[in-house]
Amino acid sequence: MTADNSFLVDATVESIRPEDRFMMFDSQMKWAYISDAALLAQLEAACEAIRTQTHHERCLRGQQSVRRFSHENVAQMALGRLAVIGAQIRQTNDIGMAQPSHLTKVVMGLAAP
Repeated sequence: MTADNSFLVDATVESIRPEDRFMMFDSQMKWAYISDAALLAQLEAACEAIRTQTHHERCLRGQQSVRRFSHENVAQMALGRLAVIGAQIRQTNDIGMAQPSHLTKVVMGLAAP
């Protein structure tokens, strides 16, 4: 998401604060803590955009961005990259590399997962 297609809110990445730690979340982990001032500013901007009827275009751009990163599109991109890696592994294996692992064979399309 960008400022062109959404209402972004500033945040700082910090170790998880004591009051926010529970179960598996500990001080070694980090969260993004939202700036209250930035949140208020963006809420006001969103209200103004709705009041002036200028929010439609930003919403449409946001929807296009979400579609671009849909599960299907990301899966296709990942599969394409894996195919390239598989081809490189096959080419390297043709020149005398050790027998590929099962995972490598799956990536190359030579074995079922």
